[in-house]
Amino acid sequence: GVAVKEGELCYVMWEFGMEEADRVYFKQFPLASTEVNSLMLRLLEELPRIPELRQQLVRAHFLCATTGDAIVTLLYNSPLPTEWPTHAAVLGERLRCSVMARSREEGASPNPRFWQPTCTVGRSYVNEAYQLRDGRRLRYKQPEGSFSNPNASVCVGTLNWLCSVASSIEGAEGHFFLELYCGNGNHTVALSPYFLEVVGVELDAALVEAANENLHSNGVTNARVYCLSSGKYCSTMLKFRKSGGKRLKQEQGRHKRGALRVEEDVSSVGQQGEGTSTSEVSQPGKCAASEGSFRRPIQSIPGSGTMQDLMTYRFQTVLVDPPRSGLDTVTLRFLKAHRHILYISCNPEALMRDLAALAKTHEVSRFCVFDHFPYTKHSECGVYLKKRPPRDA
Repeated sequence: GVAVKEGELCYVMWEFGMEEADRVYFKQFPLASTEVNSLMLRLLEELPRIPELRQQLVRAHFLCATTGDAIVTLLYNSPLPTEWPTHAAVLGERLRCSVMARSREEGASPNPRFWQPTCTVGRSYVNEAYQLRDGRRLRYKQPEGSFSNPNASVCVGTLNWLCSVASSIEGAEGHFFLELYCGNGNHTVALSPYFLEVVGVELDAALVEAANENLHSNGVTNARVYCLSSGKYCSTMLKFRKSGGKRLKQEQGRHKRGALRVEEDVSSVGQQGEGTSTSEVSQPGKCAASEGSFRRPIQSIPGSGTMQDLMTYRFQTVLVDPPRSGLDTVTLRFLKAHRHILYISCNPEALMRDLAALAKTHEVSRFCVFDHFPYTKHSECGVYLKKRPPRDA
């Protein structure tokens, strides 16, 4: 939050239910990047010079990229005055960054997390770039207000680890690869060279738009991200398998893109197995950084982005990067049918629970811990699981 302490403008942090006397007031946050700390100080210097921007101001958010792009988001406890963009433009020029406002409109929740963007001076996203060990420099659009990785250097390490795992999967160059909870395509872009075709599933429409832009800007031609609920997709696929590939009609659900009727009558499409596709697929050369090419011609990525399109895939490798709550029972059941599972977890306790649920069908082949959140109790883990032979299952 933003507050005044002993006559000076500063920032304040607290936990829900914390007494006023226990709140922490500060002007810099050493755990954040140097870019964020610089913006924090400069904002405190500039706000007193533009008092129109301080009225009803309760919070400030900072989104910075290693490229130098930055957004300062100011949160207000009331609707914005009409002259706000003019004053925000002055602030943006002085801070050399974009400025966004989120305000509590009439009838909105008192929780600032749910306040929607009401005005932006500049861009509503930052451009990030990651240099991977294999020589690729990947570029990403990261929208403000949607999830993006909070630690760029550790993110690069995570991407390098995932690429190492993908390169070790025998026959991966002929696999159809599915990523659930794919966000802005952070992993999707990096892993696309190692598989025949790649499909991402993400519920946040802003992240889906960013992900498909990121695929395009990085020259990826064998991947697409769909705006669907991961849970709804897994549930539908389980029903589809149970029907033996026969006609499955799904009534209109809450999510307009993820609750479409499926009318195909096919006996094998959508079942998970060791085949690569119901159509003939050529055998491309093995993908490696040393070969100098990270593009594959697209063969059958559908164009309309519906649940019906996704029924035509038989995925051999699946990546999941769920929220802190981990995987639900439906998604776990869906995963058990796949030969290779990559699991990125930000909650070791939820991960331990989910690994126990997968232990009968899969074994852990590789495990890595990433210190995404230094000086906190939180950590991120990467796990590669391989399906057990039938006699061991």
